[in-house]
Amino acid sequence: MLIRKRLRTFVRFSCTKPRVVYLGLLCLLISPGCEHGKRDSAGERGAPPAETQRSENAKGRIGLLWNTLQIQACVAQLEAAQSRVSEHGYEFIVYDANLDIAKQLDGMENMIQQKVDAIVVIPVDSRGIISAIKKANFAGIPVVTQDVNAEGGEVYNYIGTDNYRAGELTGEYLVWRLKGRGKIVLLHYNRVSSAYERWNGLMNVIKHYTHIEILASQEAMTIELGMDIMSHFLQAHSDLDAVWAVNDPSGLGALRAVKAAGRDRDLFIVAIDGDPEAVKEIKSGGAYAMTVAQFPVELSNNAVDAAVAAIEGGKALENVQIIGRPSPMPHYYTPVLPITIENVDQYLGWNHPAPEMPPPPWWK
Repeated sequence: MLIRKRLRTFVRFSCTKPRVVYLGLLCLLISPGCEHGKRDSAGERGAPPAETQRSENAKGRIGLLWNTLQIQACVAQLEAAQSRVSEHGYEFIVYDANLDIAKQLDGMENMIQQKVDAIVVIPVDSRGIISAIKKANFAGIPVVTQDVNAEGGEVYNYIGTDNYRAGELTGEYLVWRLKGRGKIVLLHYNRVSSAYERWNGLMNVIKHYTHIEILASQEAMTIELGMDIMSHFLQAHSDLDAVWAVNDPSGLGALRAVKAAGRDRDLFIVAIDGDPEAVKEIKSGGAYAMTVAQFPVELSNNAVDAAVAAIEGGKALENVQIIGRPSPMPHYYTPVLPITIENVDQYLGWNHPAPEMPPPPWWK
């Protein structure tokens, strides 16, 4: 049994009122984001990094090994990471794996050959990245995992969103909106740690409600897959009440399918990321009812700070401890915030710190 001990409060308003859903256990668990953002792919396998910043006076170089730039949240994280690296006086090398683990392994090899001083990586696959991390370990290059953790290799620091709590919040909202009874479908992506944590948080809430029935569940994390799979779900299930999506891209894709089928008044969608397009949909008062916002700038700033600490002999960041099993690396989680029609106008966006906000309506 794994239990997380929180060293600080991640949802700023969580001390103001107890949750509606009480759980006896907390489990440990891409940063999935919104619709297609800017594309800056590294191209074919073995291609050079997508972008390199050069500075004669730089202290050194930090590699930014990204999982994808197809997802808006990942784009926001990369832009913040680049700025933070420059603030610390280092230059950066960027490699976009374009959701291809083989390309990401090549990117790691490329950075090792260039003898970067540290690497910040968002793994495409939590297991598939292990061999590359071990190569960096052998070369003496510290590795920081961001948003998605690795299941092996020596990682100096894991900097993530509190994805388990994000999943819990979506579950609590579903239960509240459905009044404990309804039929739902899931768009998940359990091959990476962060997405699994979201799913795990959801399931540990709704398992207490036997009248909430999961009709179907399938893997999706992009707009295209979300739309395609949701189209099939709608054809198979005429009595569907709600959709849970692991991230806003799959949720926004599902929304397109729902609108195309004329079912946007029959059901609602909940997802995770806080993508600007999802927030816009929530403001419209339509079928897109909720997103749980993460904070990409804070996430990337912490990850780069950890990389610099590894280079300069500083201290790793930590605000979470895993009780029941020794953690292979220090964990640091950034907060999450539920966004619904009730509080959407108070949400300032990804580039701002998590605000102080009143409890969500389902806590009343």
